[in-house]
Amino acid sequence: MDGGVEGTDYTKVGNIATITNVNNSVAEICWKSNNGNVEGCTINVENIIIENEIDIWGGFTENNGTVVTGNTVTIKDTTFKSTSEPFHILGGMSESSGNVTGNAVKISGNTTFESTSNIFGGGSESSGNVTGNTVEISGNTTFAPTSKIYGGYSVDGQAKGNSVSISGGTFRGGTYASDVYGGLGKTAKGNSVSISGGTFSGSVQVSHVYGGYGTTEANGNSVIISSGTFNRSEVHGGRSMGTAEDNSVIISGGTINGHVWGGYSDNGEAKNNKVILVGKNATYPLSAEQTLTGSGNIVITGVVAGAHAHAAHTLSGNEIHVYGSNTQVGKIEGFNTLRFFIDDKMTFGETMLTIKGVTNPLTVTISKDNLAVKVTGKPQASGDKNTITLVHNESNEITILDNSTLVPVEFGELLTGEGTVALVDNEHYKKDLVLTLKNIRVNENGKSLVETRAAAAFVVNNMSDFMLGQGMEQAKAAAGGVTPIDAGTMAPFAAVGGSNMRYTTGSYVDVNGWNGAVGFAKQADKLLFGVAVEHGRGNYDSYLDNGVHASGDIKSTGGVIFGEYKLDNGVHYDAALRAGRVKSDYSSTATSYDESSTYYGFSLGGGKELTVSDKATLDVYGRYYFSHTNGSDVSIATGEEIDFDAVNSHRLRIGGRYTTTLTEKSKAYAGLAWQYEFGGDAKAAINGYSAPTPSLQGHSAIVEAGYKLNAGKNLTLDFNLNGAMGKQRGIGGGIGAQWLF
Repeated sequence: MDGGVEGTDYTKVGNIATITNVNNSVAEICWKSNNGNVEGCTINVENIIIENEIDIWGGFTENNGTVVTGNTVTIKDTTFKSTSEPFHILGGMSESSGNVTGNAVKISGNTTFESTSNIFGGGSESSGNVTGNTVEISGNTTFAPTSKIYGGYSVDGQAKGNSVSISGGTFRGGTYASDVYGGLGKTAKGNSVSISGGTFSGSVQVSHVYGGYGTTEANGNSVIISSGTFNRSEVHGGRSMGTAEDNSVIISGGTINGHVWGGYSDNGEAKNNKVILVGKNATYPLSAEQTLTGSGNIVITGVVAGAHAHAAHTLSGNEIHVYGSNTQVGKIEGFNTLRFFIDDKMTFGETMLTIKGVTNPLTVTISKDNLAVKVTGKPQASGDKNTITLVHNESNEITILDNSTLVPVEFGELLTGEGTVALVDNEHYKKDLVLTLKNIRVNENGKSLVETRAAAAFVVNNMSDFMLGQGMEQAKAAAGGVTPIDAGTMAPFAAVGGSNMRYTTGSYVDVNGWNGAVGFAKQADKLLFGVAVEHGRGNYDSYLDNGVHASGDIKSTGGVIFGEYKLDNGVHYDAALRAGRVKSDYSSTATSYDESSTYYGFSLGGGKELTVSDKATLDVYGRYYFSHTNGSDVSIATGEEIDFDAVNSHRLRIGGRYTTTLTEKSKAYAGLAWQYEFGGDAKAAINGYSAPTPSLQGHSAIVEAGYKLNAGKNLTLDFNLNGAMGKQRGIGGGIGAQWLF
C-alpha cells in the first residue's frame, strides 16, 4: 500500500491474519510515502483477532524532509495473539529527518496484547522533531510485560508537546516492566502523561511513567494522576542525563507503591521542579478551564522528591506542594521548599501530610527557611479547634533546623491575621508540625471586591430617582398633555439622562452613566397612573485609600408601575413598584469576576403644591424609597469564593421645587432637597471571612434646575440639571420628551 496517499480512510474488519507480507512473514497495514507527505490518513481496526506478527502504521516515510502529519490509528475490541516479536502500533513514523506532527493512536474497549507491544503516537528513527502527537488508552485494554507507550519518540531530535492519556487498562510487569513516556527525545519539552485509572505493575524491573525523557534535557514536562494503582513503580515529571527543569508531577488520587520525582537528572542540574499533592477537600487549577479535585486517598509508599540531581550538582528551586488533607507518603526529600496551602474547603483538626516511613523509623528534618504556609480561606469549624496538622511523622520525630520552633504564615492578598507553625508533642515525641490560626480577617484589598455591589445598588437607586423625577414629569406632561386626551387613551412618554456621581463608602466609587425610561401614562380625573421600562447603564471606578483601583460596568433593566393622586387643594400622593435585574463586572490588576442579581423596590410619597403668585408655585414633598438587591455567590479569577449578602437601601428625601411660568410656552423650575440613606451596606464574605463593608449610609443635599418648552402642537421638551453634595456627590442632567399622536 505504497505511494503518497492523502486524506484516505481505510477500515479493515474480520480476521486479518490472511493479509501477509513476504518480509519475515510480518504483516503490515500502513500508508507509506516515498515521494510526498503522508497526511490525514486513518486506519480503523475493530473486533478482530490478529494471529500474526504485525505492524500497524497510520503514516510512514523513509525520505528526509518528508512530513508525517495528522494520521490516526484506532483500535477497539481486538485481540493480538502471542507472537515471537513485539507488535508496533504507530500513528505516524519517519525513518529520516522528516518531522512528525499531530498523529494519534486510540486504543479502547476489550483490547488485549498477549505479546509485548510498542505504541507510538508519533516517532522518528532519526533527527526528526516529533510534536503534538497523542496516544489515548481507555476501557479494559491489557498490555503484556515490557510494553512501551510513547506519545512522541525521536532518537536524535526533539520531542515536544506530545501526550499520553490513560483512563483504564492493565499494564503487566515481568522480567522487564512496561513504561509510559509522554515524550522521549534528545530533548523533551512540554510533554505530558495524564492517568485517571488503570493498573501498572513492575516485577523484576520497576515500571516507569515519564512526562518527558530527554538524553540532554527534559524541561516543562508533566505527569497528572487522579487515580490508578501503581505496583513497584516510579513516576517522573521529567528525567534527563543532562538538565531537568520546570517539570511537575500532580497527584490527586491513587496508590503508588514506589517513588515520585518532580524532576530527575542523572548527570546534570535539577531545578524548579515540583510535586503537587492534591488531597481531601482540595482543588488545584490545572488551567483557566480545568480544575483538579482531590479524591482524598493519596497513598505513596516510597519517596516523594521535588527533584534528584547528580552528586556534583546542587538542587535549586524544587518544591513539594501539599493541598488538602489525608495524604500519605513514605518519605519526603529533594526539595528546596515544602509548601502547604490552606483554604475554606479544609476543616480544623485535619492532618495534611502523614509520613509513614519507608523502612526503618525515620526522623524528618525541615528547615524553617524551606517551609512555607499560605492561608487563602477559613477552614470549616470543628468544635473549638483552630489548628491543622501540616505534617505527622508516624515513624519518628520531626526536627526543625535553625534553632527555631516558629515559622511565619503567609496569607493571601485578601487576608490578614495571625498564624504560627510549631512542633507539638504526640505520644511524648515531637511528631506533629502544627499550624495555629488566630484573628483571620479580610483586609482592605478585599473591600475592593465588594465595592461593585455598592456601585450596583447606586445604579438601582439612581434609576428610581430618575423615573420618579424626570420620568414622572414626562408622564404627567403626556397624560395632561398640551392637547386634550381621549378617554381611555394611554399616552406614550420617554426620558433620558446622564450623570457623573461619586459615593463615599469609606473609600469612594465614581459612577458615570445614563438612565432611560419609556412608558405609557393615563390621567383619570385626579389619578395619574402608568407603566414603564427603566434602564440604567454605567461604568465605575473604585478607589481604596491604599491605592487599589478597580473598574467595571453595570447595567440594569426592569419594569415600573406608578401612580399619583392629586386633590383640588394641591395635596398629592404618589407610589411606585419596580423590579428587574442588575448585572455587573469587576476588574483589577489582581483578579476579576462577573455578577448578576435580581432587584425590587417601592416608594411612597406625598406633598402639597402651594400657590406663590399667579405665575409661580412651590411644591413641598417628602418621599420614602426602598430597594433590595438579592445576594449572590461568585468565584473570582484567582479562585476565591465570594458570598454577597443582599443590599437593602432605605432612603428618606424631603424637599421643595419652585416653578415659574416664563412665557405661554415655557416654564423654569429649581429645587432643593435633603436625603438620608439609612442602610445601603454591601456585606460579603470571602472564603468564609467577613469582608470590610462599603456603605451608602449618610446625608446628601440635592439641587435641581430645569426648563420646560412646548416645542410644537404635540411636543413638549424638558431640559434639566441636578447636583448632589455630601455622601452622594456629582452632577447629572437629561432631556425628556412627550409626543401626542
